[in-house]
Formats: sequence, structure tokens, C-alpha cells
Amino acid sequence: MIGNTAYVASRAKSRRKKLADLARMRQLIHQSPDQLTVAVSNIGYAEEINLYASKFSGGDLVEAALTHNLEVELSDIVSMCNGKIKSMVEVYTSRFEYQNAKVVLRAVMNDVELEKVSHSILPELNDINTPWLKIIENADDLRSAVIQMRRKSFGQSLISLPEDSRLSDYEDALDRHYFSNAIKQLSSPKPASRYLRNYLSLEIDHRNILNILESDSMGIGSEEISNLLLPGGRLLPPSSFSSIAAGGKDSMMDVLRASSRFDMSEFEQLLQES
Repeated sequence: MIGNTAYVASRAKSRRKKLADLARMRQLIHQSPDQLTVAVSNIGYAEEINLYASKFSGGDLVEAALTHNLEVELSDIVSMCNGKIKSMVEVYTSRFEYQNAKVVLRAVMNDVELEKVSHSILPELNDINTPWLKIIENADDLRSAVIQMRRKSFGQSLISLPEDSRLSDYEDALDRHYFSNAIKQLSSPKPASRYLRNYLSLEIDHRNILNILESDSMGIGSEEISNLLLPGGRLLPPSSFSSIAAGGKDSMMDVLRASSRFDMSEFEQLLQES
């Protein structure tokens, strides 16, 4: 049946067989940009390479071509899905929309010329980027860009912030909205949902740990640290947030030491070397 889990998995596995294997990837790593362009074209990306060849060269050309192919493939996979499997697949695919929103906000904040954006990170040759480029073109400031995103799934989360919010506030709101929605979509006890939920929990822990370390080095206060922490992690549960916000890095280290899932000695060694 089209749209069910078995069908979608079968189609995805079929496409996976067309990807370069590990041996081929190792060969590509040692090639020059020009050689890499030819090699990538020969393993199935000729159409995308040709599409962007007039705008990019070298590594930029390869990146643009592969990104274009990925977006098309993901769109095709989502179109095959329905019901619960679709919501699970979109947990992964939707993150690119959040990423594009951040790109747009950063471009507006830093007054990056539209032409520069459309010839680099959001190529105008990719129709998926057209709405995002229009936001940059029509935005006078961060708030006007946010208003143009109001119909996005995360639109209300951005609109609800104060009008004088900083870029970092909007980016934090995007992260919070993405992970909150993703975890909700993966509430099923079935193995597939549990596996992806555990992966997202690790990603949340990773972000929280980095945010705490950066806050410690920058002398950020407890209230701001509290606002940075994302719920949904396993190593740093929400019940630990208040103590971490008050005690910063030292409190975080205490929480991590108490976890049987974390290699604390290795982590402490890496911190000393950094």
C-alpha cells in the first residue's frame, strides 16, 4: 500500500543502494575540487552539476548540487508517506525549513545583499529557495522578516516574542519549537519512534552542554542560561535546569557525573585539552 511504512522503507532502501559506498567516499576525499566535480557528476549527480555549473565551481558547485539533490529526494520521500510514517519522516525533513529561516534572519540582520545569498547558501536556481529569498528582498528588519514567516509552522512562536528581540532570541525560539514538536511526534512506544526520539534527546543534550559551556566562558547570567536550555534531553533532564542555571558549568558537571550514560572522564580530559 502506497504510503505505509513497509512501502516507504522499501523505496528508501532502493534509493540508498544508489549512493556511493564507503570505499568510493574514501577515494573522493583525496581528489582535487575539479576531480571531485567530475566524479560526483559520474556517480549520479550530472543533472544537478550541470544546473549549477554556470554559477559555481569547485567545492561550492559540488555542495550546491548535492544540496539540491537532497532537497528533491526528501520532498519525493515525504510525498510517498501518509499518516504516522509521514509525521516521523517530517521530524527529519522539517529541520531544513528551520535552518532556512535562520539563514534568512541572519541575512536580514547583517544586511547581506540578496544577490549574495541567492548565489551562495540559498541558490535561486532551486525553486524551494524562492519564498525565502522573497522574504529577504521584502524585509526591512528582523521583525518584518518574522511577520512574513507568520504562516510557517513556527510562525506564532516567533511573532510572540517582543518586537525588540535579538537574532539569538529568534534562533532560540526556532530551536525550541522544532525540538518540542519533534518530541511530541515521537511519543509512540514503538521501536522506530523510540530510536529517533533517543537520537533527538542526544542532540538536545549536546546543544544544552555547548550552551552552558559558552555561557560560562561569556559570563552569562542564570536567567539567560535558563532560557537557553531545551527540554527533552536524557543527560540533562528539566528537573536539573534550575540548579544548572544557578550554578552554571559546575552544576552541569555534577549532573553529568551522576549519569551512567556519560563518559565523564573522557569529557573532562577533552575540556582540559580545549
